[in-house]
Amino acid sequence: MGIFLEEQMKHIDKVLASVDWEEAWKEVGTSDSQTRKEDDSYSGSITVVFSVDGDAWIGFNPDPEEFSHRSFRFRTSGGGGRSLRVRKALMVLAMAIKADNEDDPIRRDDGEDS
Repeated sequence: MGIFLEEQMKHIDKVLASVDWEEAWKEVGTSDSQTRKEDDSYSGSITVVFSVDGDAWIGFNPDPEEFSHRSFRFRTSGGGGRSLRVRKALMVLAMAIKADNEDDPIRRDDGEDS
């Protein structure tokens, strides 16, 4: 893990440790999903929902009029972004994925279990 990522993960770990997960569960638990439209289409969105066992699910709901979109864009403020907190959270998610993959790789590049 690089020095930058290592330092950032220390901050992220502090933030995650400070979250009252029981209260967060009450706020965004299984009663409904949290959905945010992406910045470049009329109806494309990302959805996060937690199942009754606590597992997190991420859903991607493309705009049916825009079949070319295989990904979603959450822009920076300089690019007209309207979802700056979502973009920052996705950066944290990307860094967490990178750190988890470095700590405990699930698959090698050839697709075989490690």
